[in-house]
Amino acid sequence: MPEPKASRPHWPDALQNPSNDPSGLKPWPWALEHLEKSHNYWIATTRPDGRPHLMIVWGIWWREAFWFSTGPRTRKAKNIAADPHVVIGTEKADEAVILEGTAEEIKDRAAWKQLAQICDHSPT
Repeated sequence: MPEPKASRPHWPDALQNPSNDPSGLKPWPWALEHLEKSHNYWIATTRPDGRPHLMIVWGIWWREAFWFSTGPRTRKAKNIAADPHVVIGTEKADEAVILEGTAEEIKDRAAWKQLAQICDHSPT
């Protein structure tokens, strides 16, 4: 996976333009550490009518991806089936890491068994 690029939020109506100085941006290793340490993540999906749906989920950063589970009848699963674009964020807003991407169902049970050995989904 290529190293993601840090960026500042885009605010077209901001009172002043954001700095182009990259020195205040956090490097990918910092973001990766926070992704790996987090247990609770925010996940945003889109409902069929276009409204956002935001939920907190237990998850893990593993194999350069975010992994979580959900039942097939949940709102987020239905949303992802219709539109796989998601946004995830770590649990601490003052040290937030926010990533945009696409979700996919992992049907490889061997991967899930390996994941179960790594994480018991118990908060610490």
